This record gives sequence, C-alpha cells and structure tokens, in this order.
Amino acid sequence: MLPPINDHILKNGFCAGVHYASVDRGHRIKLPKVMSEVLEEHGVKELWEYPDPRGRRLILCPPQYRSAYLKIARQHLPASMDNEMACRKFIHSGQPVPVRTHGRILILQAFRRHLLVKPTDELVIFGLGGWYEVWPEQEWTSKDRGGDTKM
Repeated sequence: MLPPINDHILKNGFCAGVHYASVDRGHRIKLPKVMSEVLEEHGVKELWEYPDPRGRRLILCPPQYRSAYLKIARQHLPASMDNEMACRKFIHSGQPVPVRTHGRILILQAFRRHLLVKPTDELVIFGLGGWYEVWPEQEWTSKDRGGDTKM
C-alpha cells in the first residue's frame, strides 16, 4: 500500500528496494541479507505484520512507522466489506513478529490464508520507505506485466 511521497519518507524511510525471498517449511520468510542488515542498523527487533487491504499481500512494518501505515490502511479498507469487520481484519489483526538473528520472520497462520503461500513459494519484498509489501512472486510478475489478477 503506497504511502504518500513526502520529504520525511524520502529522507528517513529505510525500507527500500526490491528483494526476493522464499517461504521455508516452517512458514517463515528468509529475509535477504541486505534487508536484515538494514533492519539491524536501524535497531528493528520486530516487524508488525498486517494483511494488506488492497490485495493478496502482507505488510511488514517497523514499529516507528506503524501509525503512518495504519492511517493509510484505514483509507484503503475494502468498500465491499462492513467497515467494522474490515477494521478487525486489516487493522486490529496486526501483530508484532520478532526479527530473528538468523534473518527469518514467521508468516502468522491467519495471514498465510490471506497471502496464499506455502513452503517453497517464491516472494517479492518491495520497500516503500516506511514498510515492506510482501507479494507472491506470481502475483508481482502478473502485475509487472500489466496482467489483471483477481485479488
């Protein structure tokens, strides 16, 4: 979910780049080394995990950008859902997940259903300054080519 482009995000946002990862047998994402190093450099010991209200993606948000993410997420709740249920599913369901020293982060069970991934699936992690979007690689590739994939 794209944040508004502003000087603060451009100057201070450290979640950047396009990274490739996969899901291991324990339903964990093995973060790329460069990503793990950036998180460590900024003292991030946990990431807040949220299902993205805009599609089959997962949001990984450092605590210092959590309020900015939630503000934007509230503006993008699905109109097809009851607002209270949408808030429960996409806002209040967020949970902190520790970033392990070995660079793995668990995909919580409730969010696996949203992301629809299984062990060995490939992922694309896209940095948006204040947080990362995690996409199933097939979904990312389809959008990148201009394909219309139902979410």
